[in-house]
Amino acid sequence: MKKLSLLLLLSSLMHAQITYIAKASLIGEIGRVFISEKKDKKHYQIDVEIKATGLAKSMSGNLVEHHTSKGFIKKGEYYAQKYRIQKRTKNKRYFKEYTFDYKRKKITKISKKWKEEKLSYTHKSTLKYFSQNDLLTLYHNIIHFKADGKRGQYTIKSAGAEQGDSKLRFTLYSKKQNKKMLQEMGMAQDGDVLKLFMKRGFFSDGKGSLTFFMDNKEVTRKAVLKSVKILGTVTAKRVQ
Repeated sequence: MKKLSLLLLLSSLMHAQITYIAKASLIGEIGRVFISEKKDKKHYQIDVEIKATGLAKSMSGNLVEHHTSKGFIKKGEYYAQKYRIQKRTKNKRYFKEYTFDYKRKKITKISKKWKEEKLSYTHKSTLKYFSQNDLLTLYHNIIHFKADGKRGQYTIKSAGAEQGDSKLRFTLYSKKQNKKMLQEMGMAQDGDVLKLFMKRGFFSDGKGSLTFFMDNKEVTRKAVLKSVKILGTVTAKRVQ
């Protein structure tokens, strides 16, 4: 389920050992995500495991996904060098790998599919754009930008978002707006709010938003995706 993967991947990917539970307003719990990160001053590795649960488990064919991003850190920003996606359902497997070439400003993508353990598809291509981001570095680098950027609306590109024309818009709110939105969610008002705007087929009208509600340490406590086909409003909440 693409909607489940997107919500959980973008929830909060900069702090080690975090677990989220995702629930849909119409069918209840749909998945869990387990995030871990290793880093030093120069390098990082982020690992994410996503498991469909509840009714979504049978709807998705017992979906399990693993995402790994490796790269380097420069002046506080993450630069992806390798982003790998492995997905398995009841009788299918999928593999994608993005390799970032900073000298040539190119991102190479390899895609493979298996059905009943037989390779059914393989393809190699070069993305039409270049970015230092994949879906696992995105959150961290937006937070890094937030420290110096003015409040307003911006656009960022990411490998893994090519189906949505590679661009994601995001909004940084004023302190007054943050306080009001956090209060409405019943959260401490010294945190922050970040909203991403996206075009995806799983939204009721083809486009929608994903809002992150963070504490004062910039850890997402709750993320809300609205107007999702079949599922309604989807909420991911940190439990560990």
